[in-house]
Amino acid sequence: MGWADETEFKGGALSLGGSTVGGTLYLSSTSSREQSAIEAPIRLRSAECTRLCASAEVFTRTEVDLDSFVYQQLALISPEEFLLAIESRDDLRTQPYTQLARYCEKVGQLTTRRLTLVSMERRVTRQMPHMSAIRWTRLIYGAVAGYGYRAGRAFLWLALVITLSILLLADAGNFVAATANAQHVRLTVSESISLSLDQLLPFITLGTKDKWILDAQTPLQWALLTLFFTLKFAAWSLVALALASVTGLIRKAS
Repeated sequence: MGWADETEFKGGALSLGGSTVGGTLYLSSTSSREQSAIEAPIRLRSAECTRLCASAEVFTRTEVDLDSFVYQQLALISPEEFLLAIESRDDLRTQPYTQLARYCEKVGQLTTRRLTLVSMERRVTRQMPHMSAIRWTRLIYGAVAGYGYRAGRAFLWLALVITLSILLLADAGNFVAATANAQHVRLTVSESISLSLDQLLPFITLGTKDKWILDAQTPLQWALLTLFFTLKFAAWSLVALALASVTGLIRKAS
């Protein structure tokens, strides 16, 4: 085993850093989840084992360094509890998350796998400078599409944007004019739905674009038209994010 040298894990700490255990690595007794034989800090950095036997209590009683730790199977502790153990440490990189995600995929716990990868992306975001543009971009991406692992959320946001566009055109859409005579009109609900879908969804063509033109003349009309184009830009961005999330094009981990 050996002892950690020149690290915080000294003075009674257990170090298995860089070790390979061909069988089961026991951090808890298999007869009781309530007792742990080890209460000193445990260093598993870069260690490998076939099976890790540890209760959740081990990770609440002591510090366990899991960075670059590789295992094939978990015993006594559930993947959800192991994720909480990973989240409790502030000094880890992304490897413990990707390792747990691979294990969850192997045992068929796909929901926990997705939660693990989302948690990893959140940690990466938190570690970025607060005023960083990339941090804010990632925060928006996480809120809109769950970092690519919750594509359904992007479709919900898209539905909201389309609904706002329909309401805008139906209730205050006096910036719309008929192509035939350039006369400004207030659209009906059905016309607002058709024009919104035609304008906001790049892959849908309903033919309404040829019937109406967007024409602003007064300051109010310009303000409403600007809002409509903002919704259109948001819709196009959401469509791109949703499709990229569904296809896995922009996911950062597998």
